[in-house]
Amino acid sequence: RFEVMTLPIQEFVAMGKSLELLLELGTAGAAHIRSLVDRAVNWASDHPRVQLVTPAEPARRAGIIAVIPPDPPAASQRLRDAGIVHSLRERAIRFAPHIYNTTDDIDAALAVLDVVCDEH
Repeated sequence: RFEVMTLPIQEFVAMGKSLELLLELGTAGAAHIRSLVDRAVNWASDHPRVQLVTPAEPARRAGIIAVIPPDPPAASQRLRDAGIVHSLRERAIRFAPHIYNTTDDIDAALAVLDVVCDEH
C-alpha cells in the first residue's frame, strides 16, 4: 500500500550505457590506461628527485600512479591550480588515469611536477 522507495531508473540506464561502452572497447581500454600509467612510471623512474610509490614491475601495477615529489603539498597545489585532478595521500601525489584521458593529460601533469622538482 505504501511505496517505500523509487528505483533510480536513470542511474540504471546510465550504468547500462557505461557497460556497453566498456564492452565495446574491450581490452583496448585497459591497454590505453596501462600505456598512460607506463608513461608516468617511466618519467618517475628516470627522475632523480621523485620517489615512485607505484610498483615498477608492470605485473604488480593497477591503473593508478603514485609518486612523492620533493614538496608534495606544493606539488598538489600547483596541480590543483593547473586544473589537474589528483589526490594527495600520505605525501604521495596520486593520479588515476582512465580511458578518457590522453597522453597530453599525463604530460601536462608531469610537466607541472617537473617545475615543482626544479624549484625544490
